[in-house]
Amino acid sequence: MDNSFYVGISRQQVLQTQMDLIANNVANISTPGYRAQNLVFEEYLTKAQNNGKGKDNTDDRLSLVSVYGQFQNTSPGPMAHTGNPLDVAVEGKGFLGVQTPQGVMYTRGGNFQINAAGELVTGSGLRVASQGGSSIVIPKDAREIGIAADGTVSTDKGAIGQLMVVEFDNEQDLDPTGNGLYKLGENATSRPAPARESMVRQGMLEGSNVQPITEMTRMIDVLREYQMTQNMLETEHQRESTMIQQLSKTF
Repeated sequence: MDNSFYVGISRQQVLQTQMDLIANNVANISTPGYRAQNLVFEEYLTKAQNNGKGKDNTDDRLSLVSVYGQFQNTSPGPMAHTGNPLDVAVEGKGFLGVQTPQGVMYTRGGNFQINAAGELVTGSGLRVASQGGSSIVIPKDAREIGIAADGTVSTDKGAIGQLMVVEFDNEQDLDPTGNGLYKLGENATSRPAPARESMVRQGMLEGSNVQPITEMTRMIDVLREYQMTQNMLETEHQRESTMIQQLSKTF
């Protein structure tokens, strides 16, 4: 395969990954607390097909493109008043702890519910973590539920627990895992610390920070770049086919 095809395919693979990420952003426009994700690219150098040597007998390397990683848009989404006492939004850079089979993870989506056992759970059914890591159980005979700015949950029977609200020095250390959840990456340098600058707002929800028009524009740009690369590959293929046909006539 000619070097131009390697370059073109490399570009198309990255564009496909970028399109998948943009499509995921668009699909989560209405997901509470969702943060838009973006790709980071890097140059990947490899030896060209001509035995790795240029005309001057020096290393002839081929420049390809690969995905280095991704980062999240950390700007907060719009706050909306819902009036639901089980809805909470975090004002500031804090995250809410959630119990999962893989350990405690974190979310900005505070659309909570109460399961059959009386436990406070996320929209996907995962138990909301208390400050100590345990579950928060709402008494069956509770008539009112209040959630204070520091995350303390109380009913007409008194205080029953406190939401785990934590902050991170570097929010880019958090990797998205789906369902609005994040976990610390393998190379994370920061650790969760009790929130100092964040406050919990009851009866409100943070919306997604995805900008629909921006994402649709990015999607169109990626599609055009993919088509341009495809046209380049087809033109190169036709050129080589014509060259082979012309040369074969001399024999």
